[in-house]
Amino acid sequence: MVKVNLKGVSVDDIEPLARGFYPVRVSACVQKKSKEKNKPYLEWQFTVREGDHKGRKAWTNTSLQPQALFALKRLLLALGSSKEDLDGEIEFEPVDYIDAECVIKIDHREYEGKVQQNVAGVYPADFDYEGADAGDDLSELEDIPFE
Repeated sequence: MVKVNLKGVSVDDIEPLARGFYPVRVSACVQKKSKEKNKPYLEWQFTVREGDHKGRKAWTNTSLQPQALFALKRLLLALGSSKEDLDGEIEFEPVDYIDAECVIKIDHREYEGKVQQNVAGVYPADFDYEGADAGDDLSELEDIPFE
């Protein structure tokens, strides 16, 4: 039997995290298959480590399709894997990345008429994001940690 007190619990949608950069840790990583095409991907869950939003969650997916593996490689590099370890065919347990730290960039997008948060970038934990704006074009910076 489950016993809970729902007094004062809202069923309203949770406000998305504000656009910006957040220090996070990986709190879950699960391999799944897409509903429509049955293609494999990893669903990553991040938990904000500090500040006013400590404990809030964000998610992103990385496809395991050959043409999309660049996104997985970038994320694994941001989580501390070396370029050498990620060269060629690799095997890894997603659970091994639980508690790995990094910085994520949150942006917003509209989906079905609602504003949702979107992980728009993943950076190494030591990425200096102070003073950067989530709206800045960081395409040059995104490549720096991964070269």
